[in-house]
Amino acid sequence: MAHSVGSDMEELVKAKVDEELANISSNIEGRESRSSSNKTAKEVAAVILPSLANIISVAVSTAVTTALKDFTDKMESRANEMQRYCLLNKYENDKLEQYSRRDNLRISGLVEDEDESEEVLEAKIIELADNIGVKLKPDEISVTHRLGKPREGGRPVIVRFCHRKKKNEIMSNKKKLRQAKEGVHK
Repeated sequence: MAHSVGSDMEELVKAKVDEELANISSNIEGRESRSSSNKTAKEVAAVILPSLANIISVAVSTAVTTALKDFTDKMESRANEMQRYCLLNKYENDKLEQYSRRDNLRISGLVEDEDESEEVLEAKIIELADNIGVKLKPDEISVTHRLGKPREGGRPVIVRFCHRKKKNEIMSNKKKLRQAKEGVHK
C-alpha cells in the first residue's frame, strides 16, 4: 500500500514540476520577446522563484506524506503483532489455569453452618468421602472453601487435593452420592 501511495505521489510531483517548468519557460519567452536587452537577473529570478517554491512545496509535502504513511503502516503492523502476542499469552495463561484446577473438585449440596470455619468444612469433606468408601486424611486436602455469597441451601465447595489420585478416587465413587443431596463435580 505504501509503495502505491509513494508512486502516486511521485507521479504527482513530476506532473507539478513539468507544469511549473512549462510556466517558467513561457514567462521567460514572453519577457525575451518584449526586450531581450533589458533582462536582468532580478527579472529572471522573479519569474523562476515562485515556480521553484511551488515545486519545493509539492516535493516536501509528498515526502512527508509518504514518510507518515510508512510510519503509520509500521505502527499498525506492530500493533497487530502485539495484539496477536497478547492473545497467545491469554490462551497460554488459560491453559495453565485449567491445568492447575485439575486437582480441584466442586461439591454442591453440603449444608452450610453459620460461621463455618475451614477446619469444620474440611471435616465435612472427610466425612462425605468416608460415606462413599474413600479414606481421606486431612493432610491430603490442600484447601477447601465455599464459593459466592451465603445463600439458602448452602454454597458449593471447592476442594483442592494434594494428590490427584484421591480426587479421582472420589470421582469414581460419586455415584454413591446420588441418594443424597450432595453432588461432586469436576
